[in-house]
Amino acid sequence: MSRSDRTALRILLAFAAAFLVVQGVRGIWERDEGRYTDVAVEMLRTGDYVHPRLNLEQPHFSKPPVTYWALAAAMRTLGRNEWAARLPNTLAFLGTLFLIGRLAGWLAPGRRLAATLIYGTSLLPLLGANYITTDTLLTFWETLGVYGLVRGILGADRRGLFRLLGWAAFGLAFLTKGPPGLLPLAAILLASALSPGLRFRSVPTFPGILVFLAVASSWFVAVILGDRALFTYFYREEVLGRILSGRHHRNSEWYAALYVYGPVFLAGSLPWTGICFPRARLKRVLSGRFWKALATGDPRRFLLATWLVLPTLVFLLSKSRLPLYVLPQFVPLAMIAARGLPEGFRPGPVRRRVLVLWGVLILGTFTAAGFLHLPMDDRAFSRSVTAAHPGPIDQIVFVGARPRYGLNFYLDTEVEFAREHELRPGRDAEDGDLAEELREERPGTRLWFVRSRWEAPLRAWFGRRGFEAERLGGHGKFAFYRFRRTGIETLAPKDPTVQD
Repeated sequence: MSRSDRTALRILLAFAAAFLVVQGVRGIWERDEGRYTDVAVEMLRTGDYVHPRLNLEQPHFSKPPVTYWALAAAMRTLGRNEWAARLPNTLAFLGTLFLIGRLAGWLAPGRRLAATLIYGTSLLPLLGANYITTDTLLTFWETLGVYGLVRGILGADRRGLFRLLGWAAFGLAFLTKGPPGLLPLAAILLASALSPGLRFRSVPTFPGILVFLAVASSWFVAVILGDRALFTYFYREEVLGRILSGRHHRNSEWYAALYVYGPVFLAGSLPWTGICFPRARLKRVLSGRFWKALATGDPRRFLLATWLVLPTLVFLLSKSRLPLYVLPQFVPLAMIAARGLPEGFRPGPVRRRVLVLWGVLILGTFTAAGFLHLPMDDRAFSRSVTAAHPGPIDQIVFVGARPRYGLNFYLDTEVEFAREHELRPGRDAEDGDLAEELREERPGTRLWFVRSRWEAPLRAWFGRRGFEAERLGGHGKFAFYRFRRTGIETLAPKDPTVQD
C-alpha cells in the first residue's frame, strides 16, 4: 500500500471512529426516530417481538420488524440511550463501506479506495446513518445480497455459498422494508439475463430461492396466520397504496419526483457531485445508443448501471416519495463514479484537505444539533415533562395533535392519541376517543397534552364529568394537564364563548 493510500485510509478510519462517537450526542427526533424507538421499547416492555405496536392498543405493521429487532437488541445490551439506538445504523453504515470495498474489487477494479471514499463521505449516506429509519439497514442488506450474487455471476463461487448468502441477505432486506428491498435483486437478475458476459443461470439456484423464501416469509406467515386481515392490509395499504395512490401523503404529485429526488441526488452526493454527475456522462445516458452499447460491452459496467437505474425509475414512478428511499442507490452510484476516475486513483493533497474540512463540518453539525433546542427534539420535550411532573407517569395522551412517541424512549410510559371531535362545538358524545380513555380507568398517573386551541374546551369537557383541571406546565405549543375527579358531575351546556 502506497503512502497516499495509507493517508486516505487513515482519513476514512478516523472519520468513521469520530462518527461512531457523535452518534449519541443528539436526542431522538420526531417523527421517524420517535416512532421506531417507541416500537422497540414496547417490544422490550411486553416481550412480544412478533407484533410491533406503538402502545398496547395500537399495532404498527407498516414496516416489517428487522429494524425494531435491531433497536431492541442494542438497547437491551447497552441500555436505553441515543448511542445504543443509533448503533444498528452505525454498524450497517460501516458494514456497507466494507462491502463496497469488496464489491469494487469485482465491479470497479483498481478503484476500491475511491468507491469507499465516495460513499463513506457523501452527504446522504452520512445523514441516513445518523437518523433512525429502515433505510441504512436496508442498504446494508441489499449490498450484501448483491455481493453474494455477483460472486456467483462472475464465476467466483464454485460451492454456491456466496449465492446462498446473497439470497438470505435479500430475504432480510424484505424483512426490513418489504418489496422495495428486492429492487436491486430484480436489477441484478435483469442485467445478468440481458448481458451475454454475465452468467444468469448461476444466480436463481433452487437452494438459494428456498433460503430466500424461508427468511423473507417467516414473519409475514406468522402474523397473517394470527390475523388473516393483515394479508389484505399488506398488499392493499403497504404495496398498492404506496405505489399507486397518494393516500400516505408522501409527495404523490406527478412532478414531485423532480423536487424530491433531483436535489437528493445532487446535494446528497456532496462533496463528489461533480464526479458522480459529470455533464458529459449525463448527455450520453440520455441516448438510446448508449444503453445498447452498454448491454453488449463491459458486463460489469452494465450491471452497475442497471442496479442504479431500475430501482430509481420505480421510485420516480411511485406515488410515495421520501428522500431516504433512494439511499441504497448511492452504492452503485459510488462505484460508477469511481470507475470514471483513473485506475489506482488516490486523493491528492488538495482533495485530502477538502475531505478533512468536510468531515469536520459534518461531525460539527451532528454535534451542534445535540445542543440546539429544536421543536422535534423529544429529549428536550421529556425534560420539560419531568420538570412539570417529577414523579412516575403511567400514560400520556395527546389530544388532537400528532403524538410524540419518542417520549416513551425517555419517560418509559405509554404514549397514546385521542381525537378532539368531542371538543368541537355541538359535540359532546360518549362514544369518542376521550370518553373511551376515561372508561379505561387505568391506575396511576395519566397526563393529557393539548395545544392551546383545545385547552379551554378540554377543561370544560372534563369539568362536565366531575373533574378539575391542573395545568402542570408546557413545552412549545403543548400544555400539560392532569385531571382529578371531584365527585361532582354535571352535563351543563358548553361555554358559548369557546370558539372552534
